[in-house]
Amino acid sequence: MAIGDIIVGIDIGTSKVSLVVGEVNNFNQIEVICTASHKCNRNSKR
Repeated sequence: MAIGDIIVGIDIGTSKVSLVVGEVNNFNQIEVICTASHKCNRNSKR
């Protein structure tokens, strides 16, 4: 990973969707920039 790279993680579950966005800092660590979560209205699978 290079400094300034953007890393995105997403978890799509049956009851909610979660997202995290981070950026690689000067110490080669990921700093969290943003998180979000949204509940799903439908939980049936098609």
